[in-house]
Amino acid sequence: MGGKGNGLLSDSVYSTPEHTLLKWLNNHFKIQQTELWTSSEFKSLPDDREVTNFSTDLSDGLIFVAVTASFCPYLTHLLSEVYRHPEGEEESIHNVIKVIEVWDKAKLGFTIKPQDIVYPNPVKMILLTTYLYEILPSCYPRSTVKFSADLSREDEQIITLNNPTDKCIMFGVQIVGDPMGVFRLKSNESTVTIQKLSSIDISIIYTAKLIQTAKAIIIFHAPPCTVPNFTFALEAQCIALTVHESYKITTKVYTSTESFIEITPPYDELTGYNIYITEEEPTTLDKLKICLWSEIALKRLPRRLFLKQNEIYKHPTEKTMQLHYLYYCVLPEIKSFWFIFRNENVGDFMVKLSFLPNTNTMPTTKKVIDLPSDWDLDKCKCEDLHPDSFELTEGCYLRTTIALPCTNTFMWKSFKQILDELSTSREEMEFWSKYL
Repeated sequence: MGGKGNGLLSDSVYSTPEHTLLKWLNNHFKIQQTELWTSSEFKSLPDDREVTNFSTDLSDGLIFVAVTASFCPYLTHLLSEVYRHPEGEEESIHNVIKVIEVWDKAKLGFTIKPQDIVYPNPVKMILLTTYLYEILPSCYPRSTVKFSADLSREDEQIITLNNPTDKCIMFGVQIVGDPMGVFRLKSNESTVTIQKLSSIDISIIYTAKLIQTAKAIIIFHAPPCTVPNFTFALEAQCIALTVHESYKITTKVYTSTESFIEITPPYDELTGYNIYITEEEPTTLDKLKICLWSEIALKRLPRRLFLKQNEIYKHPTEKTMQLHYLYYCVLPEIKSFWFIFRNENVGDFMVKLSFLPNTNTMPTTKKVIDLPSDWDLDKCKCEDLHPDSFELTEGCYLRTTIALPCTNTFMWKSFKQILDELSTSREEMEFWSKYL
């Protein structure tokens, strides 16, 4: 099926407009020979051909596949299973079913059966090709609307639609290629109505749920035989990694702290998130260095923070999620960690966790230091109290008491606790007890 003709204008039965349609089909088939069929989704090229009629040359669906791909490149993944060398009617029907599914997805506004193409009526095929010639160009994005927002934040852009007719038209709205729903109309409506001879501004909202770039297509499809569709490409970039929630936890120096924190995700879905972590503050995507906690946990390396879970879940009865942690404060300094919770079907968000050492809990030893006795002795009354020998009394301004940090013993004890956490046998624990 899909025969070869002797020349584009060889069949004198067709009128000039019909020859224009044949030339249009041939041009797009040749274009897709180097674009669609050579992409990674397709493994082979169909046989070269030249369309000279509206019957057998169209009956295997490959010509319609090519012309549809030219104007709906965002739907070509739905055509990857077509037969490039169809043998018999079943494979041709399969091809036609696939291309009709794309037409339905693009809301072209007509109904046709696969048998109408596989067993073609030339007049019906001319009418079908004429309709595609008129409607398909409006399915190609006329422009790209660009968005940018910080992670978990929103951006709004406005597009203008015109109705040049003298009738009120209601457009259906469809967003293609956005499984996570990062794009939506501000009105949350599924239709847009434009009064006759007027225009309307449409607000589109982008929510930065993902760290990576997001792309989609929005189609405003008009009723059949009214006006062409309006199609726009949507492209969005998460430009900065902002913290969704921040927690500050006070800990005792040289001791461990094990507890839970309640995290409120920005998304309502009941699902689980993979946990990524970094000790360097993430700002832009090009400087992002994160590691999956489940992989870090497999490495038996000393560290201050341990998580008691590899994933975190939001349960149906809870609004928050619990993160179970164990932290060792081995130094009297503020230590921060950034957690990025990721779910490829829901979104990403970031939480900052800072541990603040309570220096008042640091173990110290007291040392009394006497200041030089020649400092303003005329003000000191200690000599009056001890006339026989000069001796500073308790509370004298020349005497001061300072607290000297005594860290080594406690710090090594804290470090040993970390090694105990990593130990997998009693022998290992006894080893660290012996040498620390």
